Amino acid sequence: MLKKSVFAIALALCLFVSLAAPVFAANATVAVGDADAHPGDKVSVALNLSGNPGISYIRATLEYDESVLTLDEVRNGSILADLDVGRNLLWSANDNATGNGVLATLEFTVSASAKNGRSEIRLIIREAYNSDEKEVKLVAASGGVNVQQPAPKTTEPEKIEYTWNYGDIDGDAEVSAADARLALRLAIQIDTLDDLVAKFQYGYTADGQKLTAKILEQIANVDHDEEVSASDARGILRAAIMIEDLAPASFSA
Repeated sequence: MLKKSVFAIALALCLFVSLAAPVFAANATVAVGDADAHPGDKVSVALNLSGNPGISYIRATLEYDESVLTLDEVRNGSILADLDVGRNLLWSANDNATGNGVLATLEFTVSASAKNGRSEIRLIIREAYNSDEKEVKLVAASGGVNVQQPAPKTTEPEKIEYTWNYGDIDGDAEVSAADARLALRLAIQIDTLDDLVAKFQYGYTADGQKLTAKILEQIANVDHDEEVSASDARGILRAAIMIEDLAPASFSA
């Protein structure tokens, strides 16, 4: 019975102590923001104050990699009236400021030679007081700039319309006996159009692909019938020795 009474008293004391113990609010925090940027970009990073119990003075120091980031400007927010930027950042006001939000904004330029990765920005709190000159527990959370190389630019292939002489099968910008010979080889099926496409460097079609056998067939088929034949070889040869002309024609890929 005695043991039960002692246990009950101990339990009651524990409950009393737990209920009577003061509840401490979380520390006020200045969080350095995060931002994404490319090499050479200008970027803004906010310092955000939360859990403000009332502050009139803050002295803090910025730490960051100066080979990656150059600090161009520190713009004061609307929480504390005055900001002095030097070796330290000094915020001050005549009365306690109790607001939360953007304490200041840091303006950086990212080095043009910066590599991919995160460049950390730290804020070291040196002092923080309220208007009664009592210390305020203020902590800082780091942030940074995530540097990423820009995605490579993609360009649409140029829309090219080929203006090519009929009969110029080898693509050397003139109609010759060599072209007549190639037409004859196509006609008697010693060569195929695909063989010649593979052999000669003809350039590209409008969609960025190598000039096709279909277009080459149009070039060789100078009599405009259904196939490349001996008559096409004859026409090309006559053009080569200037007996007749083959008019230029446009071939759209």
